[in-house]
Amino acid sequence: MKIKVATILLFLFGTAAFSDTPAIGTVLGVLEHYEKSVPEKPPTVRVIFQKAVNGWKAFESTCPNSVCLKSLPSRYPSKMFWTIAFDGKKVGEINSQRPEEFMFYCDVGQQKILKNSKIPAIGKPSVEFGGFTFGKVYRPLVALSKPYFSDPENWKSVQVVSKMTKALKAEFRKKYPVVTNCKNGYENIARLGSILTQTSKFLSPTALPKSGLLYKCSCKNIDAMA
Repeated sequence: MKIKVATILLFLFGTAAFSDTPAIGTVLGVLEHYEKSVPEKPPTVRVIFQKAVNGWKAFESTCPNSVCLKSLPSRYPSKMFWTIAFDGKKVGEINSQRPEEFMFYCDVGQQKILKNSKIPAIGKPSVEFGGFTFGKVYRPLVALSKPYFSDPENWKSVQVVSKMTKALKAEFRKKYPVVTNCKNGYENIARLGSILTQTSKFLSPTALPKSGLLYKCSCKNIDAMA
């Protein structure tokens, strides 16, 4: 999901459509849907990147405590007008407003969609987009502060053939003969949560707390993951 969103960055240029914000340049966000069974959590737009003078930058999202969470919204745009895009086409427009404070860490960057906005949805709700809850939700959609959504080269998803996969693995092994779990010490920690059955064979349980299994990744079988 995140990879699909990140590819849109290749096609974005211009200036932002917002005020009262420290951001400069085009802003990129994501329209996020939630399960219909959770009415207190309506769709939101999460602000994630901004185009700065020296390139793309992520909005600040790291907070050590609740005091920081309350002040963090001031570093985000106060109001936004978004163009919602999918597959190189505009599918809607949305107005959003930042909250006075972020109540939880998972709320960081989220803006409330104003009532005068018609929220678009593509396809049917699916567990593919449900995240760690595995609930059925609509796919996330790219939100842009400027209508730069066209794809002049018409990129499309394809099924990678076996020959190409083998070549990619070989080149990967040349550059990274020894694969580690994560890039840095901050990320190299055990992950808590449910793991899909099809990926469990690449994981080794290290503990069994009441809230679920605690796993660390094992990269010995990385060739089988492609």
